[in-house]
Amino acid sequence: MSRRLIRRVADIGATLSTLTASAAETITGAWTFSTAPTIANPTITGAAPATPVANVLYADLVPKVWVKTSGAGTPVIDDDVNVSSLTDNGVGDFTVNLATAMATANYGVVATPIGDASEARLQAAPLTTSFRLQFFLSGGTPNDTTGFSAFAIG
Repeated sequence: MSRRLIRRVADIGATLSTLTASAAETITGAWTFSTAPTIANPTITGAAPATPVANVLYADLVPKVWVKTSGAGTPVIDDDVNVSSLTDNGVGDFTVNLATAMATANYGVVATPIGDASEARLQAAPLTTSFRLQFFLSGGTPNDTTGFSAFAIG
């Protein structure tokens, strides 16, 4: 089964080859494609070394969780990856529950409030199944933000 006809920039006008689904091909140099190429179900493996190589994607550096919410008081999940639900623990205090547990609890979380709150904090060390966020006004008063975005990587 043929996939896409490709040509090397230096050989414009010359047909080089047609890739087939069963062929293993190595492509080097600058190439143009007749249509946008797609990659279905890529496998990304390996842990990042102490000094990662530029332009290489490592499995442990891919975000495993992200969520975008809206609504003051009791937030609603607008969109997410790997989030099963949110728990409202009180004013400005929310737990993000994961659909699939992280491999370990050693991951980083970044959260950004939307609206009134000016500060987001990780309330405690994350668990493999959830992480807890707190939102505050600039004076340190807990605040039910009008939404937040958060992601976890590790």
